[in-house]
Amino acid sequence: MQKIAPLELAERAWDNVGLLVEAPFEKPGNNDVVIVNDLTERVFNKVLADHPSTSVIVSYHPPIFRALKTITMDNSIQRTVLKCIANGISIYSPHTACDAVRGGVNDWMFSAITGHSTSQPIIPSNTTLANHQDAGMGRYGNFENAVSSSDIINRVKEHFKVDSLQFADGGKKSFNSVAVCAGSGSSILSKAPSVDLYVTGEMGHHDVLAAVAQGISVILLNHSNSERMYLQTSLKDALMNVMNLEREEAGIPAADYSVSACVADKDPLVSV
Repeated sequence: MQKIAPLELAERAWDNVGLLVEAPFEKPGNNDVVIVNDLTERVFNKVLADHPSTSVIVSYHPPIFRALKTITMDNSIQRTVLKCIANGISIYSPHTACDAVRGGVNDWMFSAITGHSTSQPIIPSNTTLANHQDAGMGRYGNFENAVSSSDIINRVKEHFKVDSLQFADGGKKSFNSVAVCAGSGSSILSKAPSVDLYVTGEMGHHDVLAAVAQGISVILLNHSNSERMYLQTSLKDALMNVMNLEREEAGIPAADYSVSACVADKDPLVSV
C-alpha cells in the first residue's frame, strides 16, 4: 500500500491512516486481503463469512478515527476492532493518501467521467517524494469534447454503478470542464479554478446554491458511492500487481493469496 499510496501524501493533521490494528498472531493459511469502503460491524461479519482466510482488511475510511478511551463490546466500532484482533486480522487505512496520489480515487473519478487522464490537482500536495510532484486533493480539467448534461449523467451512472444521483443545474447546455472530489467535496471544490461541472459524493446545501449561482452544475453521488468503484477495480488490481511483483523480486514461490473487494459494503443512503 505504501508503494501505491504513500502515507506522506495523507492529510495527517486530521486524518488517521496507515496500520490501525496489528493482529497479535498469524493464522496459517490466512493469506487473503479484503478491501472495504467502511469497516462496519455488518461488513466485517460479511467479510469473515465470505473470506474466512482474511489476514488483512484494507478499509478506505479509517474505522478508528477519534481516540478510543475504552475497547469493550458496548460499542460497534470497538466490537469490530476486537473481532479483528480475535480473528488475527489486521486493519490498514489509506484514506487521504489514496485521495491525493496520482492514480488514486480522484484521478480515477476524473478519468471515468472524461475518458482521459489529463488533469491537475485542485490543491497540490507539498511533497518532495520522487514521482509524486503532481499529487494533491481533487482533480480538474477539460473534456475532450463538450458533453450534454444528459450524456454526462448517464456516463456517471454507468461508471459509478448507481441507479440514481442528484443533479443541480447551473444553466449551461453543455460542459467543457469538470472538477471532481471523492467523498465530501465542498471544501476542495470551492478552491477549484472556474469549471462547468462539479462531481462529488456530497456537498452542503448552501455550497450547492453557491455553485449554481456561479453557473456551475453539480452531480452528487452520495459519499461512498463516489469512492467504491475505484476500490473494487483500480485499487484491487494495483494491490494484487504490487504483491505479485514483490514476490517475484524476492524470489518467493507463487503464494496462494488473493485480493478481493467486499461487495456487501454499500452506502447507507439510498433513494426510495
